[in-house]
Amino acid sequence: HFEWSNYQQAVSKIPFLTYTKNSLIITGGCLIGGVLSSCMVGYSISKVRWKGRNIIFALVIALMMIPSQVTMIPLYMVYNEIGWIDTYFPLIISYWVGPSFFVFLVRQFFLGIPDQLLDSARIDGANQWCILWRIVLPISKGVVATVCVFTFLWTWSDFMGPLLYLNSEEMRTL
Repeated sequence: HFEWSNYQQAVSKIPFLTYTKNSLIITGGCLIGGVLSSCMVGYSISKVRWKGRNIIFALVIALMMIPSQVTMIPLYMVYNEIGWIDTYFPLIISYWVGPSFFVFLVRQFFLGIPDQLLDSARIDGANQWCILWRIVLPISKGVVATVCVFTFLWTWSDFMGPLLYLNSEEMRTL
């Protein structure tokens, strides 16, 4: 026989709705930022010809190899200096600058899209933004969904980030 009062006690002992709201705000901000920045950077590195793009891609790969524990203290010092401790910004901004793994994943997917498809759009007068938003992203639903799922799982279950950057009771997450 189940004891349902345990759930009621768990929800009433902590501000469950406040923690849920904070978790949803952070996860939503990370989802939007992660998908937008990864798709734009991945498209730029894979389909737009510009000088230095291979160097930037090498830097993206190199950033994947740096463990987050190495950058924890310097990032905390920077966020403390600009007054972002105990706000959502430190947790969300990291996804707005394009997580390296997602940029790599999206770039690899975009390399599989035929250049002839994009060239035909250019002949019709489409610029790079139009090609990305109207052609590339609609046929990339699988990789976008993958980025969304990973972002949701990683931000919802993040323990270290909120522990470091959120100090007050009303800013805590689930």
